[in-house]
Amino acid sequence: MKKYVLSLALLVSVSLAAPVEATNGYWTHGYGPKSKSMAGACVAMAFGAMCAASNPASLAVVGNRIEVGASLFAPKRGYTADANLPPGMAPIEPGKVESENDLFLIPHFAANYKRVVMLRMQNGTSKSPFCPRLSRR
Repeated sequence: MKKYVLSLALLVSVSLAAPVEATNGYWTHGYGPKSKSMAGACVAMAFGAMCAASNPASLAVVGNRIEVGASLFAPKRGYTADANLPPGMAPIEPGKVESENDLFLIPHFAANYKRVVMLRMQNGTSKSPFCPRLSRR
């Protein structure tokens, strides 16, 4: 009986747990699936030519290769502002602002051949239409 009560308590606690929504930031995207599966461990271990973005010495051990890939990043971003700002703060229009784009493709490309190295990496999503009211200049 004690075994069933413990199992039921565990099942209830897991099913009632609040969902955790977090983002890992922009840094770990674009390094390839092997590196991402190990939390971006390219600094310590050479998984491919893209590891040169964080550890250029890894190119000595990865050999001749070309890598092309992409990551999908789907953040849900937004904020709600009110008119009660502390003194000295920049004015923000009151209201709720949601991101116009919730899906970003982050590509990566790397090539390592003998002594010729090409690497293309983008850290972040520039020109994001997150808040056009604040980004007008």
